[in-house]
Amino acid sequence: MAGGLEWGAVTANSVAREIEQSLLAELDATAVSVSGRATVGLSQETWFAEVERGSVQERVVVRLPTAGSGDRVIAVQRRSLQLASTAGLPVPDLVGWCDDAENAFGRPFLVMERVAGSVPWSWSAIGDRRLRQNLAEEAISLAARLHAFDFSDYPPEELPRSVPIAPAADRELETYTRRLGLLPGPVPAPMQLALQWLGEHLPSEPRPVAFLHNDFRMGNFLVEGARIVSVLDWELAGFGDPAADVIWCSLAVWDPVELDISSIHRAYERASGSALTEEVVRFYTVLGYLRNAYYALSGWTAFETGRMNDLRMAALRFELPVRLDRLVSAMAGRRIE
Repeated sequence: MAGGLEWGAVTANSVAREIEQSLLAELDATAVSVSGRATVGLSQETWFAEVERGSVQERVVVRLPTAGSGDRVIAVQRRSLQLASTAGLPVPDLVGWCDDAENAFGRPFLVMERVAGSVPWSWSAIGDRRLRQNLAEEAISLAARLHAFDFSDYPPEELPRSVPIAPAADRELETYTRRLGLLPGPVPAPMQLALQWLGEHLPSEPRPVAFLHNDFRMGNFLVEGARIVSVLDWELAGFGDPAADVIWCSLAVWDPVELDISSIHRAYERASGSALTEEVVRFYTVLGYLRNAYYALSGWTAFETGRMNDLRMAALRFELPVRLDRLVSAMAGRRIE
């Protein structure tokens, strides 16, 4: 079953049947029913199913890699979920997985429980201002707990990614310099300028290295009532400066309407003991907007070059100018709406 598929009704139904047959084999299930595919999430296929094993019925989520994500993303998520659970974060329980293609799916797969709750795709989707602030403070508490996790005794094969030897900020700059250099065609001038700006504004003091979610934001939190009941989507998890998670969560991209960002930063400092100085906040703010612009540029490029045929990738072309404008504003120190 290939990663890139044409999503007509007949094709979607046939793929669902293939997934059902694969789950029957891999989970030793007596009955499986696929209820649909998630319409969100650009990097992987995400399917919902109900699985019956003996007298037990389970609602599960199935994640499969695509040409855009690469196969390794499954192992990264699996290891990250295991570490996050050990760290005491609320995450879905793993039901089954295979890190390679030696299985009924013919590619790596991950099956996890489907936790009850809803995902507010932006802060403004939560209508009550006090609830928004309470959830933001809870998110910061979870971030501090994650970043405090001691991974030093884990062997490399149990970690989702390598731990940086060089300072995390330097490695991030090297990463995006390399990624932009690998894209075909010219790199937009604001992104080239951002690389130069980041090189000139690296944090001057040594920074801690922590286990990071790397896409820590409201759209990846599952909320039930007034609580965050699960943190989702761990495919980008790795190791770096904990400030990166905290600043990413509060970027204007995720619409943190009426949130007191400065008080959230102070709350993180109290919970973690890690300072968020002005130079650190500024660096990771610009880096965050560069990341956001890169995702639009690389997604659109993947569609243009035929690597992926998801029309949502094509639509990113029209988001890129807005993302570049925010990047320029971040470098200039202007307020971003």
